[in-house]
Amino acid sequence: MPEPKPCCNISGACEAPHNAKGIANCIHCGKELVERDEKWYTWDADMTPEEPRPQKQSPNSDYCKQCHPKAIDPATVTEARYLSDDRDERRPNELVIFTGGNGDWYVGIASQGTGCIGRSVRLCTSGGASSRVPGLTLAIANAFRALVAAGEGHGVTLKV
Repeated sequence: MPEPKPCCNISGACEAPHNAKGIANCIHCGKELVERDEKWYTWDADMTPEEPRPQKQSPNSDYCKQCHPKAIDPATVTEARYLSDDRDERRPNELVIFTGGNGDWYVGIASQGTGCIGRSVRLCTSGGASSRVPGLTLAIANAFRALVAAGEGHGVTLKV
């Protein structure tokens, strides 16, 4: 059964993550959101003929310093890696997902502990992948969040 499309892809009711600042991605569809005058707008808000409508900001966060004092604040994670389940490899690879300063997602494969410059794919959240392959940037955002939620260890490495 196909996954239902998030309503924000259709209605424009995107939602910025809790405590996000400047540029963020919708927590539902992955679309790029831009903060202006402490309100959130979709990247394409100025292209609509009517008055741009502000978007919501998530009021809750799964992260709580009181409950998880040693946990990494998800908002500070810039890169998440998952080490291959193939433990017999002499040089195992890692799945690398990171965000750019531009709000786009980058996905790559790299040998354990190495960089992935030249071995990653940019997934634009302001057009490109987000409009050509609806749901792809959301899937990557969800994979990133799953790695962050799992925390470090058991093959997961997080960079802040």
